[in-house]
Amino acid sequence: MLKRNLTFVVLPLLLTACATLSEPTSEAQITHQIASDTAVASPKTTEPKELSLIDKMKQNQQQSKQEQFETEQETHSRQARFEHNLKQPKPVGTQVCTWQNSIGHVSAVEKDRIQINVHGRAPETTYGAFFGANPTNQDIEKQEAMVWTDGDDWAVCGGK
Repeated sequence: MLKRNLTFVVLPLLLTACATLSEPTSEAQITHQIASDTAVASPKTTEPKELSLIDKMKQNQQQSKQEQFETEQETHSRQARFEHNLKQPKPVGTQVCTWQNSIGHVSAVEKDRIQINVHGRAPETTYGAFFGANPTNQDIEKQEAMVWTDGDDWAVCGGK
């Protein structure tokens, strides 16, 4: 019985194979077949590229979010350091800075106010530049002045 069923399966396959080999094919038919195979394969090859572009866009978006998060963390850290340093005592000779990036030294202290010898201002566009991770690496634009203030906007800076 196996022999009989086997001939029903094998015989049609052999006939199909012989018919394919015996048919004469011209060069034009072969070129057409190759072109149609390539056309069918093309959409499949563009999908990974598109996925690659989508993956790159997602990666860039995640990187931007990470950078934004780190910037916000640094800003919060600078604000906390500034607010903490506002409460510190400011005796004569102490280096003090404002949130708007002015820098100076305390030159006189009275009961309810202090005199500050202003040296300049950091041209940073980011406020609190003197309270960041690298506060000593600031370029200062000279702005010499003596001001009396209640000291509420001047915080101890420069690690002193």
